[in-house]
Amino acid sequence: MTFEFLNEHTYLNTASVGLIPNESFNEKINYLNKQQRIGGKIMFDVFETILPQAKEAVSGLINCEPNELAFTANFSTAINYLIPSLKKHNRVLLYEDDYPSLNKPFELNGFEVNYISKNNEHTIKIKEIEHLIIDKNIELLAISQTQFKSGYTIQLKELGVICKKHNCILLVDGTQALGMAEVNVKQSNVDVYISSGYKWLMGGFGVAFTYVNPSFFARITPRIAGYGSLNFEGSTPKYNPSMQSFEPGHINYAPLIALTKSIKLLQEYSLEKARIATTELINYLLNELKKNGLPVIGDFQKQHRLGIVSVTANEKMFNKLNSKNIITTYRSESIRISPYFYNTKNDVDLLIKTISPE
Repeated sequence: MTFEFLNEHTYLNTASVGLIPNESFNEKINYLNKQQRIGGKIMFDVFETILPQAKEAVSGLINCEPNELAFTANFSTAINYLIPSLKKHNRVLLYEDDYPSLNKPFELNGFEVNYISKNNEHTIKIKEIEHLIIDKNIELLAISQTQFKSGYTIQLKELGVICKKHNCILLVDGTQALGMAEVNVKQSNVDVYISSGYKWLMGGFGVAFTYVNPSFFARITPRIAGYGSLNFEGSTPKYNPSMQSFEPGHINYAPLIALTKSIKLLQEYSLEKARIATTELINYLLNELKKNGLPVIGDFQKQHRLGIVSVTANEKMFNKLNSKNIITTYRSESIRISPYFYNTKNDVDLLIKTISPE
């Protein structure tokens, strides 16, 4: 894998946008060039090759069947496709500091919303969630696997056990986790898993996927349809609510091709190797921050941290990093640092040197 951007930048910002490998970018351009040459004939490629290969690649990441997936343009589209189907499960539990794209659709659509309160340690306690599910008679828990500010990662298997125990629907946003986290939606009793592909999967903007557990269709009826949701008997369209309901129309297939290629590249490189390399960098970063007296946001054990570390800092410090082509994210008086396997200890050293008190 090659990353042109790294030639002139220290990129510590995968939690915002993962770098697209040159190889994936070229695959996308090749598709667009072919579409320009052959026009509508490209749809043979879409249905015979592009979609099946993409669903095969993604299904391998989360341990589901390819026909249990639907593609959309982004997470927000996917969750809003689902919202009308969830209305009869009215009592919802959200984490109050979760990403707005997850929380807002429930808050704006008449659900009875309850919240898991944030704490000073930025941890999310499974026991507290279970207490709230019981106390508030919660029907649906919607939560990010990894929190976008602190990087706190919840244990899906433990969460799935309590949700199944209390007959509570479990809907997970995996956007900040997938690629860094090992995910098995079946073993974790996840009902719905949605993820964009532009962060740790390095697929670029324009594609996300939804997984719905087949048994979940006994509890919901999809309330959305389009051309992609229909089966044709001769020239007569027939609608049967199914996984196809959540992929109602054409998406931009160029980003899907890039995502598929990036997943294959990660698998060839070894996802496990990428995770280990990133974890080593995170641990090195945490030690260096501590040595230099730089305050880390979120006091939690390492098994709850994947690829994100946030430190208290002002916008002046963020601008100083940018001036040296060290790319991070600034949010609410903090700088979020998110290295990946394509980074090195030298990148961390340069960051530490830049933000340490003189």
